Amino acid sequence: MNGGTPIGLGPQGGDHDDLAPPVQADLSTCIWRAGPPPVALEAVRALAPEHLQRHPYRAAAIATEAYAAAVGVPSSELVVGRGISDLLWALADGPLGGRVVVPWPAYTEYVTAFPNAGHGAPAWGYDLDAVAALLDAGAVVLVSNPHNPSGRVVDRATLGALLDGRPGVLVVDESYVEFCEEPARSSLLGIEAGNVVVLRSPSKFFGLAGARVGFAWAADPVLRAACTPRRGPWPLSMPDVVAAVAALGDPAWIHANHIAVRAAAAALDDLVGPLGEPVSGSAIHIRLVPAPDAVRVASVLRSHGVAVRVLGAAHGLPAPAVRFAAPLPEEVQFVVEAVDAVVRARAQRS
Repeated sequence: MNGGTPIGLGPQGGDHDDLAPPVQADLSTCIWRAGPPPVALEAVRALAPEHLQRHPYRAAAIATEAYAAAVGVPSSELVVGRGISDLLWALADGPLGGRVVVPWPAYTEYVTAFPNAGHGAPAWGYDLDAVAALLDAGAVVLVSNPHNPSGRVVDRATLGALLDGRPGVLVVDESYVEFCEEPARSSLLGIEAGNVVVLRSPSKFFGLAGARVGFAWAADPVLRAACTPRRGPWPLSMPDVVAAVAALGDPAWIHANHIAVRAAAAALDDLVGPLGEPVSGSAIHIRLVPAPDAVRVASVLRSHGVAVRVLGAAHGLPAPAVRFAAPLPEEVQFVVEAVDAVVRARAQRS
């Protein structure tokens, strides 16, 4: 609660088109805005007219084959969807939907897709012992790794050990794993376990949220089927696929932006420090800052052109908080000025 006002799920970050003043630094969404890679834009511009005239017969197969090659798993073990959201809702509507449990704290879409599945006491991050107990009980446990909203990361060995000998199913959303310094060390892709589903997408790191492409990986065909959306013969559009495939094939951009992300994340602590101590342990480009006045903080920041995300009890947090994504270098000064305005406003109220 903040001044008697409940902090609900709220809108997704990034939708500011009808608001004033203009957003100078959008830190409300965790997409890396240095993307899309130029090669992705060039590929879309180079689309032949027939790619828009014809139904996208092979678009899904092209995307699946390219992603399988990029991450090193068989294409036969991937299910493609219109973003991870499509796959989550397929899980919710499928035979496993009633068994899904969402440990607190949780990302907005999990709570929306599984409104009665929230589990545990409010917390800043996952209790892995509690996750293990849920798997022991045979639940389908939905988690994010890296964790949204805290940014904490569990390594592959630790998370994989939770699967051993347990009857439950672990569904791991790895939307932000590409922001890790060594993504493979935190990913369960390809692990030799039959009770895991991994959700992946090129949208976040490559700045391609508008290209709705996502994947579910599972070695078990029954689990793949449980995440397969009901659809007609053309599940993806060719422009979406062309952009995603081109981005995946640009190793120079990927390398340069791994470095850029780490630099931006390292600078973020100093930027948000005047507002309070962030939740510890973030290993990626987001920081979660507890703040009793989170709604006011976000309002003052927004009035100075900086958008952030407010989260609270509806997401399973023990107190209101503001989530920041790392700004680009050209946005830093806007953030500094907006944070200073919050500090002044707090001083005037005290």
